[in-house]
Amino acid sequence: GIRLEGPALDDAPEDHLSCYNTRGTQALLGCAQEGDVRAFRQLWTPSNGPPSWWKQFAQDGSLPELRPAEAISTSRRVAACLALRTELAANEEQEFAFALAWHTPRVYDRSSHCWAPVYTRRYRDASAAGHWALENRSAIRTLSEEWQQPFLRDPALTPWLLRLAEELGEVVSRSFFAYSDEHPTSSRRFVLLDTPDDRASRLTGPLRIRLQPCLLSLFPQLDAADIALRVSERVAAEPDPAQDSAAVHLAAIHCNRLGQVGWLDSSWPSLKALGERLTRSEASSSPLAGAIWLDLLDLATRANDLAYAERVHERIRAIRPGPNLEASDSAWDAWNKRFDCRWNDNTGELTLHYVLTAEGTLAGPVFGSRHVGYGKVTHSAAETTVEYRLERTAPAQPLVGQLSSARNGASSQPIRRIRIPFRGTRDGTTVSVTLRNRPVEVTRVEQDGEALLSVDLGGAPMMQPGDKLVVRVRQKNDETTRSGGTTP
Repeated sequence: GIRLEGPALDDAPEDHLSCYNTRGTQALLGCAQEGDVRAFRQLWTPSNGPPSWWKQFAQDGSLPELRPAEAISTSRRVAACLALRTELAANEEQEFAFALAWHTPRVYDRSSHCWAPVYTRRYRDASAAGHWALENRSAIRTLSEEWQQPFLRDPALTPWLLRLAEELGEVVSRSFFAYSDEHPTSSRRFVLLDTPDDRASRLTGPLRIRLQPCLLSLFPQLDAADIALRVSERVAAEPDPAQDSAAVHLAAIHCNRLGQVGWLDSSWPSLKALGERLTRSEASSSPLAGAIWLDLLDLATRANDLAYAERVHERIRAIRPGPNLEASDSAWDAWNKRFDCRWNDNTGELTLHYVLTAEGTLAGPVFGSRHVGYGKVTHSAAETTVEYRLERTAPAQPLVGQLSSARNGASSQPIRRIRIPFRGTRDGTTVSVTLRNRPVEVTRVEQDGEALLSVDLGGAPMMQPGDKLVVRVRQKNDETTRSGGTTP
């Protein structure tokens, strides 16, 4: 293959070097199963236009030999090409595998704090990372197929999955596990970064709000940490009503979704300072003008700052606030309103929310904090069946380990209570629960208001990745009774 090594750069977080401010490497590697295989490599500088051999390469894949003198390039913008060639007998097939790998030892965040991605301690450079990927490609393929197949069985899910993957890609491309470079023995953390080199794609307020439902579903602690940093940055920065409002709005959405009052206690003084600043500026240029006061009222009430809450309430009386904006254009927000999962690790309570018409079936991925599963709800006039398969869990402090096709180290989750949507009466309703196709004792069934059915289980059975939980709710045939879902 080919290994490209970046030139030595100054070790300082300058603007144009804010992310890749160190000697990094990239590698383009290929491997074959067997036989007489020749590798051809070429380098060129794209700014000089296409190389003379490109047309021939595009036609038949042939490359001229790379002369030793050409193997050294001082250009910062160099391109590489790799080709594998072999002779095949009639009807013979052979697989060529290629890997593109990179290795960036140092990354700076918005505060110019230096982070060392965890993977850089596992691999010495991009070549080592690429070799590992090629050697383990069968295990990678197995894990990918195992994860994707449950979601691909239903063609109706394809449009949803495409939209969800698009937003997930935004989060993944801006986040990674890392050590603090200043404290190399510290524990690993999940870090969320702005894109360093493209100012237009920074995580601006509207984009960050759009990505928040995805973060809340998968990485709520990361969402909280990033909001706290944004709020503190806004207090120290020059007033900007749009950005100040966005920071307050992010905090309000986070608290409304998760109810984390403890997190709010530490951030409330800064949020209150932004509120005071918005009051002075009238927030006239903010796209959240009006609606932001509803956010501030909610936050002040949750923070038990009743005096400030009353001041905000008086302001709301004097104006006509706009709607309390949510990320309505987010696919994650739309999907979670349709099918959502919340698992309380402390109480062992599993709550499934879904929206289903009077009769029918709803199926698809179910995302919860640190839990990803696959759910299916089948509802008729007489019975509702809820199936939930736990696909993956993430530990409270995620670790990066060796890739394996087995679910090594999978954490078990105790189930003490299940809560599902319910519209009907408790009288005449029977509930049965199975886990791994075995019946589970139901000790109590209660109707939680008019919207939820609460089912307590005996023995707190443990659920592991790969296990399927089935809840069946049977009700007497009554045309006036509906159960097992909410009608939109």
